[in-house]
Amino acid sequence: MCGILGIIKSKNKTVSIDELNVKLSITNHRGPDSKGTFIHENIGFGHNRLSLLDLTENSNQPFYDDRFVLVFNGEIYNWKNLKEKLKNEGVNFKTSSDTEVLFFGLKKWGVEKTLANLKGMFAFSWFDKSEHTLILVRDRVGIKPLFYGMIQGDFYFSSEIKSLCKDLNLDDVNMHYLAQAYYGIYETQRHISPFKQIHQLEPGYLLKLNTQNLDYNIIKWFGLEDWVDEKDFNLRNNKTSQAITEEFSALFNNSVSSMSVSDAPMGTFVSGGIDSSVVAATSKNYGDLQLFTANVEGKFSEIKDARYLSKSLKTNLNEYKYLPDYFIKDIVDCTWHYEAPIVLFTNSVAFSGVADLARQKNVKAVLTGEGSDELFLGYPKLLTQRWDNLIQLPYDIINGIYKKVPGLKSYLKINSVDMQKEILQSHLNGYKERSNDNEVMKAYHFLKNNDEELRCSKLSVNMIHRHLHSLLWRNDRMGMMHSIESRFPFLDEEVMKFGLNLPSKFKIGKTSSFYNWKHPFKMDKAVVRNFGEQLLPQELVKKKKFGFGVQGHANAELKVDLNFFKNGFWQKACGMNQESLQQMYTECDPKLIAKLSSVEVWGSLFVLKQTKEEVNQRVQSSFKMKN
Repeated sequence: MCGILGIIKSKNKTVSIDELNVKLSITNHRGPDSKGTFIHENIGFGHNRLSLLDLTENSNQPFYDDRFVLVFNGEIYNWKNLKEKLKNEGVNFKTSSDTEVLFFGLKKWGVEKTLANLKGMFAFSWFDKSEHTLILVRDRVGIKPLFYGMIQGDFYFSSEIKSLCKDLNLDDVNMHYLAQAYYGIYETQRHISPFKQIHQLEPGYLLKLNTQNLDYNIIKWFGLEDWVDEKDFNLRNNKTSQAITEEFSALFNNSVSSMSVSDAPMGTFVSGGIDSSVVAATSKNYGDLQLFTANVEGKFSEIKDARYLSKSLKTNLNEYKYLPDYFIKDIVDCTWHYEAPIVLFTNSVAFSGVADLARQKNVKAVLTGEGSDELFLGYPKLLTQRWDNLIQLPYDIINGIYKKVPGLKSYLKINSVDMQKEILQSHLNGYKERSNDNEVMKAYHFLKNNDEELRCSKLSVNMIHRHLHSLLWRNDRMGMMHSIESRFPFLDEEVMKFGLNLPSKFKIGKTSSFYNWKHPFKMDKAVVRNFGEQLLPQELVKKKKFGFGVQGHANAELKVDLNFFKNGFWQKACGMNQESLQQMYTECDPKLIAKLSSVEVWGSLFVLKQTKEEVNQRVQSSFKMKN
C-alpha cells in the first residue's frame, strides 16, 4: 500500500527535510497519492501513500500525536473487528482507515498484544518520544519488505534498498552476494542484502532501537512453527475429503472477502492455472473484479486457459501482450525496481507489464494466487524433483564459474571438494536462518514416527521460508513499480494454519488417470482442486502446473556479447583482467553468461551508479534474443 522511511541521526546531528524528501522521491512509485514527513529532534520519518482505504487526506501518514508516531505499509484485514474492540475501550476514531486502528491498537494495547491480534500484511515503525524507542516490525511471512542499517554512524530504514544505498560503493558490497546472486539464491533470502551495511528485517521479527544511543536488538515475535497444532492435525486426519474441502471453502471465502475490501478499484491477476483461477472465481462473490494476464507469445503462452477462465466467469480479461524482445527492452528498468539481479524469475519482466496494464485501467490492488504451491505441495518432493533442482546448486555450474574466473575463488575462499556444502554453510550467511529444522521438528514432534508425513510438513515450511519469499519479492517490486498492491488469499492467517496442519493425503490426491508424466496417478494440491470443482470447468480444475515462462536467460534464449562485461561491475568486483574475462566468456556455459549479465545490470545501476539510460544503451548494443 505504501513506502515507509526513517532516519535516526547520532548525537548532535539533525535530520534535514531535504534529505527526507530526496529519499522519498526515490520511492514515490510505492505511494504516489501523497507524501508526508515528520521530524522530531534527531529523528525523521517519511511516507509515500497509495490510498486504498479512506481516500481522504485524514488518513495520510505519518500518523502521530503528542507522544507516538506511526509509519505503516500494508493492510490490516481484520481492522473493523479491532476497531469495534477499541471503541468499546473508549477510543474515538476520526477516519475509516486501518492505519488509525493500528495506531490506537499500539497505543492502547502495546506492541505485543497488538501483533497477536493483527491479521494482514505489514511493515511499520512505531516511535515513542517519551521512552526514546523506535520499534520496526515485519509481518509473519514477509509480504511487505523492510530494510535497515547503520550507514556513516546513523540509523536508516526503508521499504526499498535504493533509498539507502546512494552513498555506498564497490567496497561496501558483500562479496558473498556474488556467490548468491548469479544463480538466484539471493532472491530467496530473508535477511541479507547486497550491501554490508543494509539488512532485511526478517519476517516475524521486530527491531527495538534506542533513539539516543542507536543501540538496537532484534526479537523474534512469530515463527511458522507457532501455528502447528497436534490436535488440529489429528482432527483433520480423521475427516473425510469432503469435510476437508468444506472447511477449506469456508476459510478461503472469508479470506477473499476480507481482502476484497477497498475504496479504490481492484482486480485479479490470472494465468489460467488452478490457484489464480479459484481466487478469481471466489472473488466473483464479493465484486466483479477485472482479470489481468500476460499473453506471452510463443511456446510459453497460457492465454487459451486464461481466456477460457474469463469466459466461464463472464468477466472481462485484460491481456498484456509480451513479445520475446521485451525482456531486453525492459530488463534495466525492471532491475532498478527489483533491486536484485533478475535470475530466478525472469518472468518478473512480463509481470511488470501486467501490473502496468492494471494501473492503466485505474486498478490499485489485485488478488493473486501465490502461496498455494507452498502450502499444499504444488512442488511436492514425493512427486517431483523440481524443487530439489531449485534448492540444490548444480555442481557443474559452480565448478564452471570457479574454474573459469581467476580471482573469484580467492574472494569466496572455497577449497572444499564439496563446494555445495562449503557455499551453503560457510559463505551464504543468509542460510543461518534456514537452519530452523530444530523448531520445525519440535513443532511436528507428533510425526516423528511417520517419515513421509514429516517430510511433507517440513517441505511446506521450507518452501514458505525460501521460495515463497522470493515470489513475494517479485510481486511487491514489480507491482509497486506501477503503484499496484498485491494481496494473497492463500496467505490469510487461518488458511495458512489450515495448510500447516493438513495431512498430506489431502494435499497429494490419487487419481485413476495418467495425470502428469512426472507423477502419474497422483494429483498435487488436491484440496484446492477439489474446491475448484465447485467453481470451475473440469479443464481448468485438472490443468497441470505449467509455470510462468518467458523468453530469457532462464530458458537459454538470451545471447550476450562480451563487450557488455568489459570494464563493468562484474569484472571489477571479481578483479579480472581482460584475458581472464575473455576466458570466462569463451569457456563458460552461455546460459551462465546470460545469468551473469543480470548481475552486471544490477551492479551497474546500484554500485557503479550508472543511470538507467546508460545501462540500457549497453544492453541494447550487447543483448540479442536467439531465434
